Amino acid sequence: MFLLTQTTHRMTIQYDAAVGHRYTPNLRARIPGDDGGYFVVTNSLGFRSDHEFDRAASRHPRILMFGDSYTAGDDVSNADRYSDQLGRMLGAEVQNYAVPGTGTDQHLLIYEKFAREVEADLVMICVQIDSFHRIQVSHRPNIDRVTGRQIMVPKPYFELRNGNLVLHQVPVPRERPEDTGEVDLEAGKESSRWYDNLHNAYLKVPGLSAVRHSPLFKELGYRAVSELNRATGKHPYPDILSDDTPGWKLMSAILRRFIAEVKTRPLVIVPIPTSEFYYHGVKPVYQPLFETLEDRAAGIHVFDVSTRLVNLPYKIRRTLGCEIGGHFTPMANGDSQPRIATGSEDQRCRERTEAVEARAAGDVGGTQRLDRDPGDLVLLSQLGGGFDSRWQDCGSG
Repeated sequence: MFLLTQTTHRMTIQYDAAVGHRYTPNLRARIPGDDGGYFVVTNSLGFRSDHEFDRAASRHPRILMFGDSYTAGDDVSNADRYSDQLGRMLGAEVQNYAVPGTGTDQHLLIYEKFAREVEADLVMICVQIDSFHRIQVSHRPNIDRVTGRQIMVPKPYFELRNGNLVLHQVPVPRERPEDTGEVDLEAGKESSRWYDNLHNAYLKVPGLSAVRHSPLFKELGYRAVSELNRATGKHPYPDILSDDTPGWKLMSAILRRFIAEVKTRPLVIVPIPTSEFYYHGVKPVYQPLFETLEDRAAGIHVFDVSTRLVNLPYKIRRTLGCEIGGHFTPMANGDSQPRIATGSEDQRCRERTEAVEARAAGDVGGTQRLDRDPGDLVLLSQLGGGFDSRWQDCGSG
């Protein structure tokens, strides 16, 4: 997503001095996408929602959700996002504060500015794994659509000094300086040189252009690349490999501050896999790091949606990401009904989510049950299944 010198881009994003940017308030827009486009509707606060976010307690359980474009729902309409479908599954109100192009540092600031005083039963932080990179940079790279120049978009960021978080660039500067290479815009990411060399050599083989673009070879190529990534565990995030890395130390400090801010309210941390993991099936080696933060007695829970996604058959994983942008498709969000797997895990998940629905229907007036089998959903089934074992502990049953 482009963030230019103008206040908005396509009238969907506007500058915010405290968090960097958020959606334009009171927006109704159709955005181009893989399947012809999707509708974006925002409320007066500048978050995607068909309704305003009330602060006072609701008669329904309320979940506050934070994240980036995966959680905001790029490429799907509001009602089809996993946040909204989770709300319908649990008979809960979900206030989705996710904003595209943001990191976990900005999600903390969004909570502090917009949601700290909101009455809620549970807070959910969706940490897309690219946040390991995003929290370590002061600017995001972009292209000015008018001049074509490479520019840098400022963002708020934290540094860890003597164990304390120190906030920088707030208020966030409006200027978009030209990228001269002096600022490290790739902190927390590294490429695999051997892989890049192999890929470049393949592209330079004479006479293969027509073959590479044939439908059959293209699909075989996708499969081969995916299997190579899976076998080698290729991903660009060195900070997920150890708890003694700058990225994890900063990430865990931000999450611990989030935990302290939430105080007595239960909190759920959900690592969200990037395409390297959910598409290619690379092992989610980051999951154990996040699980070190779990303290169920204190109401801190860590959900694992990655393991099941990466273990899906290749043909299913191939349908989880959009061709443009790589965001979750409607299927990955939980919008379709294909039976993605069989076995005891699915049966347990089905039993758990059915129990959630039954309890919600009995405890929350006006709850409408889903007319599909939740055990057949992808990301949504994992979230719903996880909630069944914790929902009562969260004080919302």
